[in-house]
Amino acid sequence: LGDQLWNGYQDGWLALYGCVGLFALVHWSLTGERQYLVFASVSLAMCLCLKNEGQLLLVAALIPFLFGARQHWKQWRTRDLLIGLSFMPFILWALRKPYLPVGEGLEGSGLISRALITLFDWPELMHRLSVLVHDAATDTFLLETVAAFTIIALCTGLTKHTALIGISALVYIAGLTAVYLGSPYDFDFHVTTSIDRVSLFPTLLLLIAIIDMMP
Repeated sequence: LGDQLWNGYQDGWLALYGCVGLFALVHWSLTGERQYLVFASVSLAMCLCLKNEGQLLLVAALIPFLFGARQHWKQWRTRDLLIGLSFMPFILWALRKPYLPVGEGLEGSGLISRALITLFDWPELMHRLSVLVHDAATDTFLLETVAAFTIIALCTGLTKHTALIGISALVYIAGLTAVYLGSPYDFDFHVTTSIDRVSLFPTLLLLIAIIDMMP
């Protein structure tokens, strides 16, 4: 992670808390050990409070959560709702933010509608995808990590654990791509100045999964 832990952007911390949360959530979904659900919830709640990408991370975390909820639905208790208290700081922030003099970032910029417009504009879509692939290849280890994860998963066998991690990472990468497609800023500048940071979470997630899969 290098200087991403102290340069002020918070992406390094998002990657750390996100990986802790995802792996704890996957462990709970497969074993039903309830303390890991609490551990995952607190970690993911921290991600929500760090930066906007925490919301995308939470969407990716729904994959192992829904799988675990289906597997262990008979174990649910009313008191489990207390886990939701860990998300109260973010809820309070979301309620208070409209009344504070803070910037919206990518929020409120018609992100989804802009992404859909780009999706149906073939020349612009090809340009943006080519820039994303080029910058990801030159400025990050994301593509190499995805390739290594895929190869090792196929060689060692695709387990439920591997599949949940892989799908969660894929959802997050797809979400990042959608954000870039709907970017309201100068696209090339936006990608160049951010892709090395925002790709940290899926890269670290897959790297840890690779270590976990190795015999």
